Amino acid sequence: MTERNAITEFAAAHVRRRRVAVWLVVLLAIGAAIAAFTVDVRHVITRVDAVTGSVEKETKGRFTGSKKVVKESSALEARLRQAGIVWKADWRLLSDCSETAVGYVTSRACATAPEVFRLRAMKEFVEQASDAEIRAFVGVMDKGSEEEQRAAVKLAGERVFGKEE
Repeated sequence: MTERNAITEFAAAHVRRRRVAVWLVVLLAIGAAIAAFTVDVRHVITRVDAVTGSVEKETKGRFTGSKKVVKESSALEARLRQAGIVWKADWRLLSDCSETAVGYVTSRACATAPEVFRLRAMKEFVEQASDAEIRAFVGVMDKGSEEEQRAAVKLAGERVFGKEE
């Protein structure tokens, strides 16, 4: 084999290796893009306390193992703590979703919110109500039937916004 043929073969082999490397990078980039849109990396669960209306959002990283819980206490919970009223939290699922790295939602589950969750203007109700009324409201939210809970929330709303026609 002459020196010129050896150089030519070496150059040709180098070009082939380079082409393979370029194709490998292209395929890896396509695979990463597909994974970014299809592989779940975050799991977010939102719960609501059926007694106080407080909301808890739990975010879990699938590959990192990280877990973050953010709780948004309602005005009713703050009032109960201030008055020293004891209650048993009844955390219920509100939503459950999984997200990809780019924020695309791959699965979602939703549940019916408890009656107390409908009373979003709770701050005004809590400020206006006496401790006895708060105790009675929490008792209904804790142990009352769904119909009794709906009626208690409706009365609380009417107290804040006035009666509906």
